[in-house]
Amino acid sequence: MKKDLWLVYEEVFEKNNTVPKFMEGVALENGLQCEIKYIHKFSYNIKMKKWLYDSKEIFELPTVILDRANNYEFSSWFENNGVIVINKPEVSKLLKNKYETHKKLENIGINQPKFVKFENQSYENLINQLGNPFVIKYNFGEKGKNTYLIKSEEEYLKIKNDLNGFYICQEFIKNSYGIDVRCYFVGEKFCGAMQRYNESGDFRSNIAQGGSARPYELTFEQIELAKKIRQYLNIEFGAVDFLIDGKNLVFCEANSNANFGFFLKYGINIDKEIMSYIKDKVKINSLTLSNEDKNKI
Repeated sequence: MKKDLWLVYEEVFEKNNTVPKFMEGVALENGLQCEIKYIHKFSYNIKMKKWLYDSKEIFELPTVILDRANNYEFSSWFENNGVIVINKPEVSKLLKNKYETHKKLENIGINQPKFVKFENQSYENLINQLGNPFVIKYNFGEKGKNTYLIKSEEEYLKIKNDLNGFYICQEFIKNSYGIDVRCYFVGEKFCGAMQRYNESGDFRSNIAQGGSARPYELTFEQIELAKKIRQYLNIEFGAVDFLIDGKNLVFCEANSNANFGFFLKYGINIDKEIMSYIKDKVKINSLTLSNEDKNKI
């Protein structure tokens, strides 16, 4: 039987499947025929030109995939074969690339820290461009990993020799030391915001780096700014993160795979919002297919 929805997760969630099972329950409550899948169990058969699951051929594709694994090759194939993928593969690919996201937002004049690619520049060159201190972060990183605050030439020389891969160097927003704001969206709807803060002395606010979170009230203008960024980046489900510089919000990054468990504690049911959004997608798809069949008669 054709499923309305596949929930696709990374391998780590198979061992601890509380989150997938929770989301499956919310999907079923919304009348969605749902199945949980794990990305490591998919494989592509070149001869068949098809994806397999658990080494078995997939005979029926779902209407929608909620891609929580952010695998571009996988999600692109399914989108090209008529499946609605949330978020769209090109969107997830862009948001994983911090440098390209910043470059894109320059087109609409979004306030964001100065940034450059790390290209083994001299310390003096970087502080002339970015100020002192400055931040070095892995371009495809998450959860605050591989992110460093550089306060001296000695620190820079020590760290730069260990950098492998694509890193960016970024202006440090001093007023936002250890704090940021995360705004969550489902479709065009702004669901709420939280302030992440780290009281351990770490400049990173990420929960994974010892940070905590509390509800945060945005002004109308700040919500409109977040909406503008969401719309321009075409995020259907995810978060826009800001640094705080006095009364101003400074764009930090956008995330297509942000955790939303915090919001559930405060009665902001993002789980139900996303399933309602998906249910609408399934209905529209069904009506479209029905009209196409009628036109063939």
